[in-house]
Amino acid sequence: MIAESPEALDRFAHNLADAAGAEILPWYRALRAVDDKGSALGFDPVTEADRAGERAIRDLIVANHSSHGIIGEEFGRMNADAEH
Repeated sequence: MIAESPEALDRFAHNLADAAGAEILPWYRALRAVDDKGSALGFDPVTEADRAGERAIRDLIVANHSSHGIIGEEFGRMNADAEH
């Protein structure tokens, strides 16, 4: 893998935030349901907006950095032992 510059990684991080925002913003003040993930610590809310935002981030990471691992709140781990 060719190492990316800090500037390229910064742009990618901004792209991730923009993609997640595009998925989450339409749900602002329009949520229809809040699910409980059933945490042992009590009520652990999750919305479709949460899931959509994480899905957008994961999709971009897989498409652009397939060797990287992901540790997410809504969908768990994927390739979590990866170097990056």
